[in-house]
Amino acid sequence: MKKMILSATSKLLGIIAMLFLTIQGFAQETETSGSTSASTSEVSSTTTETTWYMQPWAWVVGGVVLLLIIILLARGGRGNSDSVTVRKTVTHD
Repeated sequence: MKKMILSATSKLLGIIAMLFLTIQGFAQETETSGSTSASTSEVSSTTTETTWYMQPWAWVVGGVVLLLIIILLARGGRGNSDSVTVRKTVTHD
């Protein structure tokens, strides 16, 4: 019963924390989008710099590497180093 109460309490605290972070994110978005034009001056410039994670090849390479890691971890428990081979020699008179 104590574990169940602890589990329910931790879930409730997690939900409250996520709600708080979501509200904080919306508040920051609203604050930055509503700027006053009387006190600020903006200079616009165009740059074509792209980051590496925006490229499709980076996601493909990352997916392949993740898949290989998962396969290697799944096969890790089936190695031959832990196997035992027993041979019996039977002689008949």
